[in-house]
Amino acid sequence: GAFSGFSSLTNLVLNDDLLSIGKEAFMGCGITTITLTPYLTSIGESAFSKCRNLSEVIVTINEFFPISLSVFTSIKSGAILYTPYSQLDKYNTDYYWRQYFSKAIEGEPYKNNIFTTSQSVVHIVGVYNGCHLIFFGYIVQ
Repeated sequence: GAFSGFSSLTNLVLNDDLLSIGKEAFMGCGITTITLTPYLTSIGESAFSKCRNLSEVIVTINEFFPISLSVFTSIKSGAILYTPYSQLDKYNTDYYWRQYFSKAIEGEPYKNNIFTTSQSVVHIVGVYNGCHLIFFGYIVQ
């Protein structure tokens, strides 16, 4: 994947108009929190697998968002899922989401998905062209 194995990538900001995250895109990265943005329509297999520090996933998509079994394989034990209001029951009863998150909470913990850190940060703007997710961005060390 595009950033697969980039362990120094700890914070990730996805543009709100991002439509798709490719297969294994962030596999093995050091990401601690990810916000799934409102217009996201698909996440490829193993996109966030082996992100062993991933402890929070924030879903801002208004409708229930199904995932495949491999998307969050081997993330941090005890990871928390934040769901949109009125969607908590759907996430709590979905087989795949329940496999990875020990707790689901209704609502967003942050007003926006901007994080400050002294470590690596990647800002990604994606364009889905029917085949590939194209990344335009920058890395700040």
